[in-house]
Amino acid sequence: MEKSNSFSKSTSFVTAKKEFLTDFLLRKILLLSFICFFAFYISAQTTAPLERAIRAIGGEASLENAGSFSVAMVGMLDLKVSGQGFFAAKSQIQRRQETLIIDEPSRRGALRMEGINSDGSPTIWRNTVIGDSGFQLNVKTGRIIRMDKLQTAAMYEGLRWRIPQLALADMKRRRAKLRCGESRTADRQIYDLCRFETETGLPFTVLFSRQTGQLAAYEYTAPTMLGTKLMRYEFKPYVSSGIGLFPSGYRFLVGGEIYANLDLLDARPALSEKPPWLEPPPTESKPVSLIAQQPFASTEEVAPGVWFVRNVAGYNSMFAKIGDCVAVFDAPASYSRFGEPVPPATNLTDRSAIMINKVREITGKKVCYIIPTHHHADHFGGIGGFARAGATVITAPQNEMLTRSVVKAAGISAAPKIRFVREKLTLGAGDERIDIWIVKNDPHAEGMAFIHLPGRSIAFEGDLADYFPSARNLLNFIGQKDLKIENLFKVHSANPASPVYLQWEEPFN
Repeated sequence: MEKSNSFSKSTSFVTAKKEFLTDFLLRKILLLSFICFFAFYISAQTTAPLERAIRAIGGEASLENAGSFSVAMVGMLDLKVSGQGFFAAKSQIQRRQETLIIDEPSRRGALRMEGINSDGSPTIWRNTVIGDSGFQLNVKTGRIIRMDKLQTAAMYEGLRWRIPQLALADMKRRRAKLRCGESRTADRQIYDLCRFETETGLPFTVLFSRQTGQLAAYEYTAPTMLGTKLMRYEFKPYVSSGIGLFPSGYRFLVGGEIYANLDLLDARPALSEKPPWLEPPPTESKPVSLIAQQPFASTEEVAPGVWFVRNVAGYNSMFAKIGDCVAVFDAPASYSRFGEPVPPATNLTDRSAIMINKVREITGKKVCYIIPTHHHADHFGGIGGFARAGATVITAPQNEMLTRSVVKAAGISAAPKIRFVREKLTLGAGDERIDIWIVKNDPHAEGMAFIHLPGRSIAFEGDLADYFPSARNLLNFIGQKDLKIENLFKVHSANPASPVYLQWEEPFN
């Protein structure tokens, strides 16, 4: 009896053990199955919008055939959105034309942009990439900004992402970087949102239309004079073209405001194997600016108590002592190129900090006044840093609201100290005297400030000498006011010059 019980217990133990192992294995199999299913689900969610977009544009064949394109668009720009308009607070709609030629197999591309300056003169620039070499060409003057290898790569990526077929091919090639699974509803449309990044690792968002399956838009954030804004490059409805389905145009929005609105004029395969736009520039071509070739923030005392600062991260500035204070002329800042489909490489150097530190290092004094020459970002965008340091902003009355907005965007809660110049404002006396004039009726921008140091026969300007109509206007102003000037220093020129050079049609630097 005891033996029987012992055998029974032993059998029960073995059975229980088998059941435990079976249950354990089943649980493990179920867990592994769930993990595999979840991984498959996530993978499907990650790739589904991309796969739908490829099918919607013509399938894999459309990507494989994407090679050489020529695309022309026409439309408008509102320069107020970028802070570069004639008025500080009014829209200024201007004509815009863009022509893009891109040859993917040879890694060559060119984007020609034509528009109208504030003074009514044409502006024509061409961004060109030839392999690892890139440059920006001012077609009107022939002067060139050469790009390094990294800048060239970023420029070429921006050109390619204007073409949906090439953008989709890039996402397919770097599929591991694509993260989808979110959605958004806007204007009765549902979009799939995918996270991606540029070749240099800058993040942005890709939007796909649930309704059509097509690639719909790109979004990223970037700094502006009014703070960090959402940039949105959105394709208009697709239409049949010479290169298959292609957007009927695009819009570019900065913080919800339309900066560019262009319509498709033509899209076709590039006809020439060697378009002239894709040829290297002459080696003797002049650079557009000599400023960047100067030592960084190199400072020269050009008169007792007056210093000219070259290459403040690409710009020039000046400062002068007034008693126990210092006045700084211009508050440069630089931001990403507006209109790029994907985020370009940015330079976020705080130029106000460069100048404040330079003033402290040389004079041991504080900056009491910042005097921007006009409201454009490369002259006005750095006033926030000076305001934070306690400086008074001296500007034209029409720039009051912009001044307050820029300072607030810089994270300063206190109201800025502002002094207005309606025609002329004088600081200091004797050799330290600084006269700030408003040059009226200038075609470049409303309320242009011109800074004159009569005791030193020195003057400082920003953009007044860089455009022919403005230069002639300034020359007439100097004559009417009988201003004695031996050296005219400029924001965008490495060296000073006599005012007589304002008579020349082609300004030099």
